Amino acid sequence: MTCITAAGPGWVFDATSEALAAPLVLRMAWWTGGIALLVSLGLVLQVVVLRARAARRRRRHEATICRWRPVLLARAAGLDVERPRLLNREREPLLLVWNQLQEGLRGSAHRALGELALELGLDAHARALAQAGATQQRLLGLSTLAHLGLADDGPMLEEQLRDPRSVVSMTAVRGLIRIDPVRGTALALEAFTQRPDWPLARLATLLQEAGSAAVGPALEALIGGADDARLLHVLPLVTLLDQGRQSVLLRRVLETTRHPVVLEKALSLLMDPQALPRVRELAQHEDWTVRSRAAMVLGRIGLPEDRRGLVSMLSDRQWWVRYRAAAALLTLPDVDDVDIAALRAGLRERYARDILAHALAERSPRMHGGAA
Repeated sequence: MTCITAAGPGWVFDATSEALAAPLVLRMAWWTGGIALLVSLGLVLQVVVLRARAARRRRRHEATICRWRPVLLARAAGLDVERPRLLNREREPLLLVWNQLQEGLRGSAHRALGELALELGLDAHARALAQAGATQQRLLGLSTLAHLGLADDGPMLEEQLRDPRSVVSMTAVRGLIRIDPVRGTALALEAFTQRPDWPLARLATLLQEAGSAAVGPALEALIGGADDARLLHVLPLVTLLDQGRQSVLLRRVLETTRHPVVLEKALSLLMDPQALPRVRELAQHEDWTVRSRAAMVLGRIGLPEDRRGLVSMLSDRQWWVRYRAAAALLTLPDVDDVDIAALRAGLRERYARDILAHALAERSPRMHGGAA
């Protein structure tokens, strides 16, 4: 029998419905709790499995080192020792150890380990890894191929230059340079103009390995046909060249470009007195950043006859140009404090006198500190 009780206007309460709903809510709570418990147990089990796998990999890596490190060291030392049979599961751990040793070896020791890798068929395994999806495996494969330096791997390494991961593409650069320094350098420089993600310092280190004989012609060809944007990108690399080649390239850039930022960058690298006529012209450039940099260069490589031009720059409308000109005057050859004092006394413009006094005041503490 159903009991219906009025609970207010328009509302009724069904006791039977409440009695039926209570067990349903309880069952849903039990099910929710059970599912949450199963999920938690699954996560715990997954963590346990992952740790077990990591421990197994670590033990395998340590066992591989114990078996193969003496063999690798003996081969590097030029000793002919019997090598154990290479197991499939040892390939990647062995490649890791092999690459670590190769980084510190040169000459005959480096070649000996390369020959051992070929005997063991590690080059084929490295090629497979180099085309794998995982970044870590790909780096291991590419690093191995870079150390081996086999010409047949050149086309595949060129393809890797387009990989969006900078660490992968730059590892491919290393391999290309070791296979063929001239071609590898040219490819690396061309790719560099399209890869703002490549660290300049890392590329410079790789190009140093190629040598000035390979970098010089490639950089000259690139700068000769580069637009201003590319010039700005590659100009810092001229410091890898010998002083003579640096000077030729920088003088060419200063004569051919009109872009203020490129001019300023080229001036910042210039150490060649033969470029003084062009530097004096740029000291009158319409862009104040170029004038400021030209004043700095005159202080670095200028001659006593540049004094007049620098004095005129003390009246420039830009403070930084005046400041750089004053600092340059203090470093010109055959100019001493007596000359500077006489010069300052003869200046009519207040801004010129003030900036020269400022430069003198800055120099005095440095001189006293140096003497101390």
